Parts: sequence; C-alpha cells; structure tokens
Amino acid sequence: MWGYDDAKEVIGKPNPQFWQMEEKAIEIIKNLKRKGGWIGEMTAMRKDGSLFDVELSSSLVKNDDGKPLCIMASFIDITERKKAEETVIRKLKFEKTISDISSRFVNIDDIDKAINSSLTDIGRLSGASRAYLFLLRKDRETIDNTHEWCAKGVKSEKVNLQNLKINNFPWWLKKFSKNEIIHIEDVSKMDKEANAEKEILESQNIKSILCLPLYIKRELSGFIGFDNIKNTGKWGREDYLILRTALEIVENGIEKKRAEEALRKSEEQYRNLVENTGDIPYVLDSNGIFTYIGSQVVKYGFKVSDMKGQNFMKFIYSKDAQNTLKDFKKTMEKGIEMLTTFRVDTPRMGIRYIEESGRILRDDTEEIIGLAGILRDITQRKKAENRLKREAKEALFLSLIDDLTGLYNRRGFMTLAEQQLKISKRTKRDLLVIYIDVDHLKRINDTFGHRVGSLALIETGNILKSSFRKSDILARIGGDEFVVLAIESSKISADIIRNRIQENLSIQNIEVKHPYDYKLSLSIGIIYHNPKQHCTIEDLVEQADKLMYEDKRSKER
Repeated sequence: MWGYDDAKEVIGKPNPQFWQMEEKAIEIIKNLKRKGGWIGEMTAMRKDGSLFDVELSSSLVKNDDGKPLCIMASFIDITERKKAEETVIRKLKFEKTISDISSRFVNIDDIDKAINSSLTDIGRLSGASRAYLFLLRKDRETIDNTHEWCAKGVKSEKVNLQNLKINNFPWWLKKFSKNEIIHIEDVSKMDKEANAEKEILESQNIKSILCLPLYIKRELSGFIGFDNIKNTGKWGREDYLILRTALEIVENGIEKKRAEEALRKSEEQYRNLVENTGDIPYVLDSNGIFTYIGSQVVKYGFKVSDMKGQNFMKFIYSKDAQNTLKDFKKTMEKGIEMLTTFRVDTPRMGIRYIEESGRILRDDTEEIIGLAGILRDITQRKKAENRLKREAKEALFLSLIDDLTGLYNRRGFMTLAEQQLKISKRTKRDLLVIYIDVDHLKRINDTFGHRVGSLALIETGNILKSSFRKSDILARIGGDEFVVLAIESSKISADIIRNRIQENLSIQNIEVKHPYDYKLSLSIGIIYHNPKQHCTIEDLVEQADKLMYEDKRSKER
C-alpha cells in the first residue's frame, strides 16, 4: 500500500516518516499510550512521496504487569471512498449554487448585488482566483470590468480594467463574435496572434483562464469568466457548466432589467405626450349619463355634442362592458373613488385603452349625485407592459426553473440528469426515469379555461413533490408532460413508485376542495437504468415516454 517492495525496508524505521504530518502521527502515539486506542482518518505518504488517505484502527497491547508492550494497527486505503464523498458534496454544492443564483434573479431589486453574489458563488465553487463580468458600453467600442470577485489574498484588477478599447484585443473579439469560449490552460503558451491578450493577462499574473461570451437579444454584450493566478491547468466540465448556467441566468437578469428600464422610459415619454395633448375631463350623473365631456375627445373622432347626454356604457368595448359597469355601480353604492381600465373603439384611432379616475359628487344633503374625473389614454403604456411580459416570459424560459410549477424545466432537467447519469456509471448506482402525462388537460382547459388548466399542472407538480425525495430530479418538460429521475432506486420497484403517485393523486382528488369539478388523472411510464448499459438521458426519457403512452392507451380500451 505504501509502495515498498519488502518488509525489510520498513521494519526498524521511525513510524512518523510514513505520514504527511509527523506531528499528527506523534500525537496519535501519545493518545494511544494514554487511552489505549485510536480510530480515525489520516493522510499517508508513500515511498515515492505521493499522498493517499487511510483509515487507521489501532490499539495498545500491554504485558502481564500492565506496561505498554507494542501497538497493533490496521489500515484501509479510503482514497476511492473520499473521492466519491467529494463528488457527492460537490454535486450538492453545485445544485445549491445554481438554486441560489436562480432565486436572486426572480425579482431583481438590486441587479449589481445579485451579480456580485453570483460571481462569489461560482468563484468559490470552481476554486478560481477571480470571477468577473465585463459589459460593452453603448458605443460598442469600449468595455468595462463592471463586477468582480477575488479570492482571499488576490489583488483586485477591476479599477485597472475600465474603458478598454475592444479593437485592441482582436483575437479575443474574434472568438466571442463566433460565440466561442476562451479556455486557456497556460497563458505563457498562447499563440502569437493573441499577443495583445497575452500581455494584459500576464500583467495580472494570470496562469489560466475560462471565459464565455454574453449575448443579449442575439447581440454580443460582454463576457463572464474566471481565472487562476496560482496554477496553470485545464478547467473541468463542471467549471464550464457552472459558468454557462450563471451566464444564462445573468443574461436573463440583465435583459429583464433593461426591459424594465425601457418600460419606465416609455412611461416617461407617455406622460410627456399626455401633458401635450391633455387628459379628457368628464362629469357623469348617478345613472352614468355624460353631463360634461372635454373637447379632447375630438382627436379620437368623437363629437362632444354626440356624447353629452349619452350613457358612458354606450362607448365601452363590449368585452369590457360587464366589469366596467360593475365598477361604476360599486362606486355609486359605496361612495368610493373609481379607478378602472377599459377599452374604447374610437372612430378615428381604433381600439384604445382608457384609464378612468373619478371622485364622487355630492349635493348639500350629502346624497351622491354623480362622478367627476379624467379619462386617460394608456394605450402606449399597455403596449409597453405587454412587451415587457413577453420579454420576461422569454427570459424565464431560458432559466433552469419552470415558473408555473417551481420544478426544473427541460433545460434544468437535462443539465442535472446528464451529470447524475455519469455519476451512476462511475458509482454503479441504479436509476429510474419516470415519465408522467396529465390526462385530458385539453378538456379541463376547454371546460374551465386555461387558468384552471394551469392550476391542474401546479397540483400535478405538488403530487410529484410529495411522491419523491428531495434528492430526485423533478421537471416539467412540456405543456402537460413531467419527468423524474429517481436516484439510488435499486430497492424501489416501479410498482411501488407508481402506487405512491396514484395514492397521492387520490388524496389530491378527494381532500383538496376547489370550485372546479374535475379529477386529475395521470399516465405513467417507468424505465429502469442499469449503469452497466450505455445510453444517454435522451434515450431513457424516450423509452419512458413510450411506456407512458402504453399506459394511456390501456385506459382508453
């Protein structure tokens, strides 16, 4: 185990020379003499100087008069066990880091703080010296180091990396323009065409580096990366995955923040427009009849004379009429301020979104006699809000989490499942892939509406959460399709899992009360993965999908 050829090389030599730390070995021997035994882990040193982990179990042997005679010990090489433990710990840290980064960008109050915290997480997880984000300025000719994290004892370079001309780094720019990663194992061995980049990296004592381009709306906007100033070497696939995932989340966060800023700018432009054109003042009597309407309605194609004396409901878009009338009646009955939004089909400008803000009018006896206020055209604001919603939805789609159910989405599932499949092959752990489809979701949508259909999907997600362990990977990968990767499932049969899901499904259908008369039904396909067999996660999902359809067809017979 220690690399010696013969016992003669060992017998008679001081024990501490077989350990990485002499003090530790001497301390153990002292404890043995005092307590009579010692069990624990140590780092051993082979004949060639290489190190390995051992578990030591030792005891003190005494002679008849109770005096110490010798120490007897046994050793187990635990190198592989330690590697397996480190792999599991690193996986958990990886998943927690992804979860933490994702949660920071759900509702962004301070995007700079979210980015800095995320750089700290990925930098520490990868063991990097620095992690950073660079963003192009609006002129697209200069770039700044906008965010940076440094390991303890590492000098910050952020202040020195401002207002850099991107044309001074042609090799770097060429790579990023093709959406290629920059992975340099040894900066000192960079090609001649990258001399400009090599010079600035060496000025910062950087030995190796990994960087990925950042694109927003398909336009190169900067890059994210980390480096090592201590050692050269290749960055691993896990380093790439954590950097790629962080990049996508940061991209989405920046894009969402810029969309919000664009909305605010649009609102400012809208307010300036209103100030120039003016809101429309109005007065209604208690029955909703216009007794006064401002002349600003002319620009929409209405005539003041045609509107005065008419019920305001005559001009409300038909699909908004019921809710608007309900708001008006509530205002008149309770004497509260009216604030509502509706559409008007105007003769000249088509359908416009109008926001109504009105205050109750009372006579001398405090009886309600009508409503006075302003009508404000908010069509441009509505368009900006709808645009923001579309952009936000696209951003969420690119993240790892399904925003409806809180499970992983397809991207998140494939990322984590591929990693688990590799661990399964290495550690010989069994896996189960379970494919679940919500039966008759279209019927629920058609009968009760898509909002209730969404509720059915959320309930399905909750059923799966209660049916599987936290260590299993749960995802919604399509409209009504879910998939689960159950880890270390050799002792759990497919029937047990199927029964557990059906049991929780029955509880949901019986105990959960809601006003919609539907019962959830799920079709299930389960495939067992033997780690000795070669296949991809896509293969397993496809096989489970086929079994699910067989289950669905059997219900229709």
